[in-house]
Amino acid sequence: NGIANYSTTDISSLYYDQLNLRITMEREFYRNWDLILGLNYKYYNENNSKNNRSTAIFKELYDFGGIVGFQMDKRDREYNTSQGYFNEIKALVFDNYQILSNDIRLFKPFYNGTLAFKLYSAQTFTNHEHFSYYQKAGSYYYLRGYSSNQILDKHISYAQIEWRKSLFNWPVITPFLEVGTLGSSPTNLKKSFFSYGLGLYIPIGNGRLRIEKAYSDNKDKFYFGFNHVF
Repeated sequence: NGIANYSTTDISSLYYDQLNLRITMEREFYRNWDLILGLNYKYYNENNSKNNRSTAIFKELYDFGGIVGFQMDKRDREYNTSQGYFNEIKALVFDNYQILSNDIRLFKPFYNGTLAFKLYSAQTFTNHEHFSYYQKAGSYYYLRGYSSNQILDKHISYAQIEWRKSLFNWPVITPFLEVGTLGSSPTNLKKSFFSYGLGLYIPIGNGRLRIEKAYSDNKDKFYFGFNHVF
């Protein structure tokens, strides 16, 4: 475990309160691209009593920042997409850190189903070590099968591929593969990731109930929620 080159092996658990509030607007910009502008507020505060510490490991945050980016969205629908293309290039700008990200998604009909692909990359620029500033490997939405927030660093890149196939015109079965890398920059990668699994999606109204099992290394995790992860 670690945050950049800072060792956190003595931190087995960390209790904290965090709020991340974003307000954005989109305006037509050029051809199929929209301009994204917005504000971002981030709050972070550790629970020292639960952590059995007299002082916090990472400082309390009350950060306001700006959002600027460009987006092309040609998907047939935002959730449970069956065909189309999406690309979002975005910068989050705060006093102590900045994050530049690129999110690419492609959806194609494939053998009476949908082949869904996502490629994501993000880079944090900062001289301050803080849990809340860094890119995190493993979550409910990507690199499934890995423990959330177990490994952090300034750069993350990952790819996801899913085949979404309807069974008997009702439930959707989705095998998936995910690979990723983590490091201080794209030229200094320290950790690689690989996970796979199977999901079952049950249509409910305009959404889908999500039940998944993911495997990574010698670990496995179960997920329950709504809609496809991208």
